[in-house]
Amino acid sequence: MTPELPRHAGRLQDDLLQDLRAVVPAHASVPVPVASAPPPPPPPSAAAMEVRVTPGIWTGPSAGVSPDGAAIVVGVGPLQIRFGLYGR
Repeated sequence: MTPELPRHAGRLQDDLLQDLRAVVPAHASVPVPVASAPPPPPPPSAAAMEVRVTPGIWTGPSAGVSPDGAAIVVGVGPLQIRFGLYGR
């Protein structure tokens, strides 16, 4: 069991380094963990188009990307058309 090391107020970084030095010998080669990249998304398997009509809402011409980033949204007046590629 490792003895408890004395702590100093306001010096957390120094305390952590002291803990590390107590556990890992100075000559040891310790691998440093590195964050890995997320896996690539699956290839799109289907293209889809969704049409929405919103009778109470009338907007000018607009184009943009959906909030989730999965589709392109084009709208004019009460009509909204959404084009997207969706994975499996």
